[in-house]
Amino acid sequence: MDGNIRLFEDQQTNNWVKACIALTVTKGGLVWFVETEMKKVHAAVGKSCGTCNMANVLKCPNTGHM
Repeated sequence: MDGNIRLFEDQQTNNWVKACIALTVTKGGLVWFVETEMKKVHAAVGKSCGTCNMANVLKCPNTGHM
């Protein structure tokens, strides 16, 4: 049991644990964002005629680029 307690006294181990937690939280946020954006894309494509080019279906958010 004493060996497990000393494990968290090591700074490098603490850094790895913090990095794992940060990556887990980041992944959760990215998954939510990508799923939300893909639902928007699927909705826009679903409203198209089926023969349009993707560039014609989705407007580019950057003005002057398409």
